[in-house]
Amino acid sequence: LDLYDQCMDLALRLNTTLRRLQLEIIGELRSTDSLTGCASRRGMMSKLREEQARAERIQRPCCLCLLDFDRFKRINDELGHRAGDAVLREGMRFIANALRKYDTVFRYGGEEFLICLPSSPLCDASLVIERIREGLERLAIRLPDGSTHSVTASFGLAEMHPRREVEAIANADMALIRAKELGRNRVEMWREGE
Repeated sequence: LDLYDQCMDLALRLNTTLRRLQLEIIGELRSTDSLTGCASRRGMMSKLREEQARAERIQRPCCLCLLDFDRFKRINDELGHRAGDAVLREGMRFIANALRKYDTVFRYGGEEFLICLPSSPLCDASLVIERIREGLERLAIRLPDGSTHSVTASFGLAEMHPRREVEAIANADMALIRAKELGRNRVEMWREGE
């Protein structure tokens, strides 16, 4: 009888552990974009608020960068959606590897991504993003048919200010729009007072 009770206790503990792992895996799947491996928009605002609070606490700015792959619709239309997926997957793998381990990349929507650069003043962040832009431009992305394709992206950069993380996203978006209007494949910064 004691052995049976011990076995049942172990079975219940195993069941509880497996359920906890299942919930962790489900949470991870929901918070990660399956195509690119970037964080999804789920939880993005809470992460941005955390970084904003840290920036205030340590007195080091945090920058946000919106990036959009240039002429992405044309890639999907002319080369197919599998090629478009390869561009997003390989392009974002390159970008994620070029960032620091504590920077975060979120899939913002479609071919648009948001990069959070903690402890980075605008001038430092612009150097990092420019290096990424140049590297992405030189990257040969292997497509499903075995051919390679190069892509460019436009970047809009803005600094977060206390309790105004949504405004920082809008400012980065305005800088991104300006980058597109000025010819694409460039980094534009939004500065306070523009």
